[in-house]
Amino acid sequence: MEPKSHYRRGTQPAEILPVEPNVSLPRAIVLHKKDRNKQTLGFPPFNLAEPKRVIFSTPICARCVSADGLWSTNCLVLCVWDTGAQLQVSLPGDLTQFYLLFTSSQKPVSRQCRRVSIWGNVIEVVYLRKQPAFLLNAGLDS
Repeated sequence: MEPKSHYRRGTQPAEILPVEPNVSLPRAIVLHKKDRNKQTLGFPPFNLAEPKRVIFSTPICARCVSADGLWSTNCLVLCVWDTGAQLQVSLPGDLTQFYLLFTSSQKPVSRQCRRVSIWGNVIEVVYLRKQPAFLLNAGLDS
């Protein structure tokens, strides 16, 4: 006797559909809008979402400032993404944890950073998230 699958749709009577042996069912369906823009339906996804990176053709000038504010150095921002950046600096070994100060706009923006890798004079950093003020005031740790 051949194996059969039963499917029920709402209030309709059950249908009996034959299942062919050695045929694997898809785990997910991939919708292609463009080759680089894949969308996955189902679980688990075929490809994990990569962070969107913005690479600057002309690097942005910025400053790396120590946490205590005693020293600072210029750097070039080569690339940024949601959780980090890629910087070109003169002395990368000295930078482990610091503030990255974007000074090119009228209203300066800073991010607290920690170095995760070095390639010559290029470093990759991750942004350190601050604990929300309401948690700090309540004395709670996240």
